[in-house]
Amino acid sequence: DIGQLGRWALCRPPVVTMLVASPGDAVAKDVEDRTGGTKGKRRTHRIGKTAGRDRPGLPSVAATEGDASAREAHWRSLFANFPGLAYRCRSDPAWTMELASEGCLDLPGYPSADLTENRKVSFGDLVHPDDRGPLWDKCQRNLAARRTCSNEYRIRTAAGGEKWVWDQARGVYSASGELAAVEGFISDITARKRAEEQLVGTEALLRRMAETSPLAFLVVDSRTDAIRYFNERFIEVWGLARLEEAMRDGSVKGTDVLGATLGGVRGAQALAASYLSLLSED
Repeated sequence: DIGQLGRWALCRPPVVTMLVASPGDAVAKDVEDRTGGTKGKRRTHRIGKTAGRDRPGLPSVAATEGDASAREAHWRSLFANFPGLAYRCRSDPAWTMELASEGCLDLPGYPSADLTENRKVSFGDLVHPDDRGPLWDKCQRNLAARRTCSNEYRIRTAAGGEKWVWDQARGVYSASGELAAVEGFISDITARKRAEEQLVGTEALLRRMAETSPLAFLVVDSRTDAIRYFNERFIEVWGLARLEEAMRDGSVKGTDVLGATLGGVRGAQALAASYLSLLSED
């Protein structure tokens, strides 16, 4: 605990030895400095601390606390311009934030100070109720296995809206192997999710239109020659009932269907050759 440090004993690099004592105690410890003198010879220095007095040239507890504040300030500065939320939190149901970058303001709409140590709201409370359980279970499995964990879930914003986020996190473990914290980065993927939802809706609409159309439809992936879609009218017009099951399970490809449907059509070979050339170009 930084509040319990009696004194940092700083020897010439690379040796740094820390002496720990309760505040107010007089302590004296031997510090071995292996960096100077005759090769292989140990030199012992005696460093003491008297209650209420700071030894000249050695940083005080206040100085070490200042160093910690400087490191935190550097961390915040580093992530200040990132389009997302960098964080360090505890592995508890509230996902209690120990550190949160200023991306909080743009993502959930809260200043980082409001989320830190759950001062005004916990991050766990911002996660959509339907996503909390799956998020917790998946993270605990990955943390136990010491694997990086990626998740997509919804959060509630300060304005009452909803956003989709992508979260990638990993565990931070102590020397004894215990989980000390969780560190990660969260980014806004709402636009991508909305586009995916719109695409799914458009595809469903086109399918309904194709199913009721008097026209025959066949959709083939030009890169893989896989059959992506066909309607019942296509099977009926070209008399392909014998191939319908194979077309659905992927056993036949687009070129197979072209051969079956265009075999008796004038110019079928030229059309098939043109189709195959398109495949080779892709």
